[in-house]
Amino acid sequence: MKDLLSVSVSTKEGVWYEGPAEWVRAVGVEGSFEVWPQHAPFMTGLVQGVLTIQTPAGPKERTTTQGFLQVDNNHVLILLTE
Repeated sequence: MKDLLSVSVSTKEGVWYEGPAEWVRAVGVEGSFEVWPQHAPFMTGLVQGVLTIQTPAGPKERTTTQGFLQVDNNHVLILLTE
């Protein structure tokens, strides 16, 4: 069975996505990056760009302006300010 990430994305309006993902792509303060299963613990600020979550059912995308992303033990927590 393929390793998956557990992803939670919250905005001021509530939870935008919560579930499994094969990978996540975002734009941080130091540029674009991807998070895959077994990624090292990591935390960064997010800047304007596109957040892509590759779910088992297909990709989910949304634009971002600001936020934070934390990776720990195959869990990705994303908090968006917009």
